[in-house]
Amino acid sequence: MTPKLEDWVYLAGIIDGEGSIQIDHHPPYNYNVKLSVVNTDRRLLDWIVDRWPAPVHSYERVGQKRTYQWSTSNAYAASVIKGVRPYLTIKREQADLAIEFLACKTNYRGHTGIPDDELETRQRFAASMKGLRKVQL
Repeated sequence: MTPKLEDWVYLAGIIDGEGSIQIDHHPPYNYNVKLSVVNTDRRLLDWIVDRWPAPVHSYERVGQKRTYQWSTSNAYAASVIKGVRPYLTIKREQADLAIEFLACKTNYRGHTGIPDDELETRQRFAASMKGLRKVQL
């Protein structure tokens, strides 16, 4: 199903309330943008998947309700973030930082490492995102 304007607006509200925009670090030098939504009601995640297909994972901890997580990363995450960006309130700065990060990130193939300046840029973006996320807590 192709998302309509009201779907983008609703998803923005979901992301503001139940979502997360992160720059994940996978050592030694891999950094990725991750967009996710977590909720205990599977129907919400099914609604999202109908419009923005991506995996949903299920988690259950002793003494807690089962939770469901929809998540996507990098280019697909960027396309979703760009779509909801005008309607975000709480996570607008995180969205802007994620889009900027992916626009300037250079991809390197193989396992030969990356230049120091690229690694420093990735680390700086990740630290900035972590700082934005702490402000919201």
